[in-house]
Amino acid sequence: MEKMKFSVIEEILYYEKLDNGLEVYMVPKRNKNNFYVTYTTKYGSIHNEFIPIKQEKYKKFPHGIAHFLEHKMFEQESGIDPFTFFSRSGTEANAGTSYYYTTYLFEGSKNLKENLEYLLDYVASPYFTDENVAKEKGIIEQEIKMYDDSPYWVLRDGLRANMLSLHPLKEPIAGTINSINAITKQDLYECYNSFYHPSNMILIITGNFDEEEVIKIIKDNQERKAIEKVAPIKIKKYDEPFKVAKEYEEKEMIVEIAKVALGIKIPIEQLKKFEPKKRNLYLGIIGYVLFGRTSLFYERMRELELLTMPLNVSEIQIDNYILAMFTAETSKPDELIEELKLQIKNIEINKNDFNRIKKIFISTFIALFDNIVIINDKLLDNIVNYNKIYFDEIDIIKSLSLEELNELIELLDLSNISTYLIKSKKGNA
Repeated sequence: MEKMKFSVIEEILYYEKLDNGLEVYMVPKRNKNNFYVTYTTKYGSIHNEFIPIKQEKYKKFPHGIAHFLEHKMFEQESGIDPFTFFSRSGTEANAGTSYYYTTYLFEGSKNLKENLEYLLDYVASPYFTDENVAKEKGIIEQEIKMYDDSPYWVLRDGLRANMLSLHPLKEPIAGTINSINAITKQDLYECYNSFYHPSNMILIITGNFDEEEVIKIIKDNQERKAIEKVAPIKIKKYDEPFKVAKEYEEKEMIVEIAKVALGIKIPIEQLKKFEPKKRNLYLGIIGYVLFGRTSLFYERMRELELLTMPLNVSEIQIDNYILAMFTAETSKPDELIEELKLQIKNIEINKNDFNRIKKIFISTFIALFDNIVIINDKLLDNIVNYNKIYFDEIDIIKSLSLEELNELIELLDLSNISTYLIKSKKGNA
């Protein structure tokens, strides 16, 4: 078992890759009373076209199947409901599907061995029948209808769909009613067998536990399972075009105040000289200075009564692009859109703001190690997005320079913009 230390802060990470390929990451925190465990497969909503295990040709599966599969893992042949099991053993459990991965988790302060064994067992025990698949379609159909009635879900899903032409990120994580109704039992087994192999999975444990005891529990559990070795999964790549699919769309819904989303499709090619972590830190500084809660832009938007609360700023990376997205609610949507576009065209960051944000980033990184959930999330983010753990993140932040930031700004192509607007239905208050 490898023992690695984060620079500057006194925190240790233990790592081991088991013989079956499962990667285990552990950060013990003896000063905590609880533990947090995540078990993740690198299989998300965008992975719907690939070569299934023991097959030779690419196969396209219905959108939403990763999310559907997550739901079905909670129905076990034994009849034991995992949520009930965890509740009775004194822990809280949950699961979630993102664009890039699916995670099963639990959090508690007692019975770690019992709960860890159960997590590893039930995620390794798929049970799909024609009947329980049909039943689940009705449940997920209601979930999709709920999303379709939510203005913010419609706003975000609509913007992504308009920014992309080919990439499956344009599709909702849960799929559509038509797509989930096309899912079969066989589809689920093919996806499960391809992506839920230990070699494609990550186990992260943070909190109060003994690393030697825990790694023994995991090894003993995995050695009891007959697991064949498999070849790496081949997932389809998409030649996504530069131009956004649709520059503008508006929709009427029952809302009291208009909702606005603006997205920029930023090509990564001209930024390739920047190491990905450094590049994303620079982009984070730009977003923080230009649009954050303490930004001059936000203060001015409040004075003009264009915003009552800060913008929500997020980004998603696909193969060749970063999608930067801004969402807000406003009584003057057209004016806010123009102000956003003007701000994007005129990026200026002074030395004082630059150094202030660097200090914020460093203090935020140090502070996260006081929260076992955020530590776990941070490790998973590093693994999925960068395929490595950044033990020297503070050193990287310190190495950032205003000169290099300005060089990156000069290389940014921010011309490719899509806007999505949700207006209040006529006659609606």
